[in-house]
Amino acid sequence: MRFLEILLALALLQDPGGSATEFSRRIEREAAATKDAEVRGRLEKVRERLKERARTILGAVPAGDDRPVFMIHDISRLTAPILDQPFPAFWSDSPAPAPVAVEPGLGEEQIVDLIKERVSPGSWEGDQTMEKTPDMKLLIHAPPAIHHGTARMLELLDRETNRGWKASIAIFGLSVPRPAGFNPPSDGVLPEASDALLSKAVRDAGDIRALNSFEVAGRPLQLMSLFSGREVTFVAGYDKTGALTRKVLEGVCAELRVVSGGPEAFHISIRVGYRKILGIDEVTLAAGPVQTPRVVEVELPEEERRIPRGRRVLLGLLGPLPDEAKAGPYLAVVLRVDHAR
Repeated sequence: MRFLEILLALALLQDPGGSATEFSRRIEREAAATKDAEVRGRLEKVRERLKERARTILGAVPAGDDRPVFMIHDISRLTAPILDQPFPAFWSDSPAPAPVAVEPGLGEEQIVDLIKERVSPGSWEGDQTMEKTPDMKLLIHAPPAIHHGTARMLELLDRETNRGWKASIAIFGLSVPRPAGFNPPSDGVLPEASDALLSKAVRDAGDIRALNSFEVAGRPLQLMSLFSGREVTFVAGYDKTGALTRKVLEGVCAELRVVSGGPEAFHISIRVGYRKILGIDEVTLAAGPVQTPRVVEVELPEEERRIPRGRRVLLGLLGPLPDEAKAGPYLAVVLRVDHAR
């Protein structure tokens, strides 16, 4: 009977309303067709239990009811691996590789053991059961208080293992390396006065111009990439099939990994690059025109550093750039990292 109840609960999970209605109609037809009063009575009991299962799986547990019920607890976020998301196309002509797991998720058995150890230990026997489903969920038959305890423990475990981070990167164009009044300390952490100066200078369109800003979010140890710009296609040559084209990414790209984080600061690894197409030179050959882009590239090499939580930090200056770039000639890269809500 226990196996039948599990199959019934799984069916209800996929389509609680539809499955409950279909099973109920089938049972009603079977009960009407049988002449055996005992069988009819049993079918009616199953029908009542079906209604109860549908109600409990949908989460409608009456207040004060301490009878064991079936409920589903989702553990997919805990079991999902952390995947790196690099963007090699900006740094080279290599295609993007498949995401690589840098940190495996928790195992299902590990989660089951944790629940049994921390939520009403010693009570997981008899009618109080826990079954794993194929879609990374736990089907638990237990009193409502156990379900509440399980949900709370899974929530805390998710917060502990999956607490994410969010980062914003802003690119400012500077007419001089150190605009008047803008003197960040050696660690790059901008004091409140400098932070306000950036905003005021941008508004006044003086020595500082806001060029670009973008945001990214990730999980602990996860490498995340962000790119803001455009893709330019040009003719690089010809073969028997026709023109051979190449693509160049123009804009800003950053790769960021939060190695560790606490209430006060993050330890990160970051790399930032900027590419600008100044123009495209063209030479006409017998097969047709061949184009060569004139490109300027500057980069902040990958480095690890400590970033105070929630504070703007000047990572460094890129440049000087030629006047043709019309973006500087210096670029200030400012980073802010905080915990994701």
